[in-house]
Amino acid sequence: MNYKLLRAVISPALKMLWPTTFYGTENLILDKNVVYVCNHYSALDTNAMVAKIFKNKFNVVIKGEAFKSKFGARFLTGMGGIPIERGEADVEAVKKILGVLKSGEPLLLFPEGTRNKSGSKEMFKFKDGAVVFALKTGSPIIPMVQYRPPKIFRRNYVLIGKPMYLEKYSGMRTSSVKCEATQDLYDEMIRLRHQLDNIVENCRGDLKKYELSTKMRLEKK
Repeated sequence: MNYKLLRAVISPALKMLWPTTFYGTENLILDKNVVYVCNHYSALDTNAMVAKIFKNKFNVVIKGEAFKSKFGARFLTGMGGIPIERGEADVEAVKKILGVLKSGEPLLLFPEGTRNKSGSKEMFKFKDGAVVFALKTGSPIIPMVQYRPPKIFRRNYVLIGKPMYLEKYSGMRTSSVKCEATQDLYDEMIRLRHQLDNIVENCRGDLKKYELSTKMRLEKK
């Protein structure tokens, strides 16, 4: 299955069923080796992203159980899905992930490693995979935060942060780099979470209103 063809067929339906407002699209680095990360609510998290962001190529790390049926495996593979077995060292998955990044393609993964089924704003502790893959391939990390679990016909909001480059970690011990860089990523995602909450809850989703209020607060200091 061809990704661009599949996307062209299903994209209109995805936009209609899961309407989503994206903020910070100027931070996207399209058609390059970039590690995108996002908080994780459900198997539907990628729908709006496929419809709005990833137009030419898409790779996403998905739990291996989702590939058990023949049709599911074909469809998910066609949509850029990379199966990974959780709780074990999946060497083949790691090779595939590194391969797509080294070939200049984007990758999306969910650093929490599991879904937040409660739908709360809480973020679980991050796994270090995003940092490891970014360091090994020289890829920047672009953090994204979605406001709430995707639900049919309910508007959602996604805030895209600025790229995080990891050059400052060069020369450090691997164990220290993984720990510190993962914590930095987590802290940035929490900051974006608070920012997105402010935009949606205090400014009714109006980004210009949020930027104006932020500017006024800074001028008062």
